[in-house]
Amino acid sequence: MWSLAPHLSSILKKFAAFFVLNVGTFLMIQLVVTYSAFDDQAGFLKEKQAYIHLPVWKAAFYIHVFTSLLALTAGFTQFSTRILASHRWLHRVLGRVYAVVVLLINVPAGLVMGIYANGGPSSKLAFLLLDALWFWF
Repeated sequence: MWSLAPHLSSILKKFAAFFVLNVGTFLMIQLVVTYSAFDDQAGFLKEKQAYIHLPVWKAAFYIHVFTSLLALTAGFTQFSTRILASHRWLHRVLGRVYAVVVLLINVPAGLVMGIYANGGPSSKLAFLLLDALWFWF
């Protein structure tokens, strides 16, 4: 006998994943918009006043913030079996976009930001390790 429960469970899981992805994307867009005014007192920058005057840190921060949406969007598409099956070329292009954004843009920006992390040597080491692991994996 055919049961509705496994199908309903699958649909609910897909809906939940889609919902979480959309909420996360919405929140990330709000965050990016906060920093689009380039105000040194906006959001997280209030806590980084000791480094805001350093051009390399400021550039790394804005690069990290503004490319985050591209990395997240391209990265999430890599988990879609539908895109892989139906649009293999798109899957490959977005995979390359993700690799370039992460390896050539965000890892170097993260390295600079990790060097200036709040919280002392252990925090700096944790952020630098996170950056190195992001590059490795």
